[in-house]
Amino acid sequence: MVSGLGAATVDALYGFIAVFGLTLTSKFLMDRMGWLQLLSGAIFLLLGLVKLGMFRAIRRGNSTLFIPYLSVVLLTLSQSMAISSLSSVRAPHNELSSLLLVIGVFIGSLLWWMLLSTIADYFRSHVSLLALRWANRISGALLIVFGIAAIAFSMSGLIM
Repeated sequence: MVSGLGAATVDALYGFIAVFGLTLTSKFLMDRMGWLQLLSGAIFLLLGLVKLGMFRAIRRGNSTLFIPYLSVVLLTLSQSMAISSLSSVRAPHNELSSLLLVIGVFIGSLLWWMLLSTIADYFRSHVSLLALRWANRISGALLIVFGIAAIAFSMSGLIM
């Protein structure tokens, strides 16, 4: 659930940037898209290695809620699709409508994560440990593949 709060925070931040017409911030992010994709790829690669059990990122007993929140905030901040979606948002005509739009983005994103968490929790209690291990292996491998692809894609953009 804390991860969902991290994603919703970044979604609201991007919504705020788009709605209130902070074109300098938007341009700053767009100009650094390659570096952000590189960061995103590295985070995906790291998450994939953690999922495969290559190393333990955090011991469960000593972890705080801030670590999952921060990791999702950084991952969501670096997503190029979220950044490029800034250009498609048009601001309402007054500040109150703009603020309500940003709050709506935050609440909608948070509700989406709550739904996904509820579905995942349901399946976790109805799936065997062996199936969960295989799901972790498959998702870890996919995260590594997507991480490598994002790094390669960002490197080709940075070189050109």
